Amino acid sequence: MTNILLVDQQQMVCQAMDLLLKKHKLRVIASVFTGQQALSWITDHPINSVIVNCPLPDVDDVVAIRQWLQVKPTLGIIGMSQTIVPAQVTQLLQIGIKGYVSQCSPIKELLHAIEQVAKNEVYLCPLVAHKIALHKTTNQDPTALLLDLSEREREVMQLIVQGQSVAEIAAKLFISAKTVCSYRYRLFAKVGVKNDVELTRFALQHQWVTHLI
Repeated sequence: MTNILLVDQQQMVCQAMDLLLKKHKLRVIASVFTGQQALSWITDHPINSVIVNCPLPDVDDVVAIRQWLQVKPTLGIIGMSQTIVPAQVTQLLQIGIKGYVSQCSPIKELLHAIEQVAKNEVYLCPLVAHKIALHKTTNQDPTALLLDLSEREREVMQLIVQGQSVAEIAAKLFISAKTVCSYRYRLFAKVGVKNDVELTRFALQHQWVTHLI
């Protein structure tokens, strides 16, 4: 039997997802809000499937998922997000998640993902698969990429390049940490990188820093 753990920092979303999955005769063991809470449940309970809304509020997704898989290597993890970042999804697949679904997809896509992951198969909803394929075939000019960034994305980029943390960026721009993470994911998607280090390296390599700082 599939024992599902839901991980989403928004309590209402967790409750709605819990009810929806139970309506389809699926067993939800618990709903938690942080990566650390998820680690505790995975360690102490018979969890064999995790549905996680990315990004997590307390720890980097990659770090958290690696910790979960260290505890239970056979854990079937399905990622979800509203904004799809191809480079990030690809990285999560490389470290061991089994599925990824856009929150814009119909519920049948999530149900299908749960079914396939339970069979130890990898499943990407059509929207995610399309974005990853498009990302792999796109080679946009760096100057055009910079011009494509919004003013807020450039501000976040500048602070990342300066080495500031998510919390520090949030305080400086008077926005939430989750909003900062959303901007980071958009930047990763547009630039085609996986993390802050690669983003900074790309900015330095293409001399974006002179435009940003």
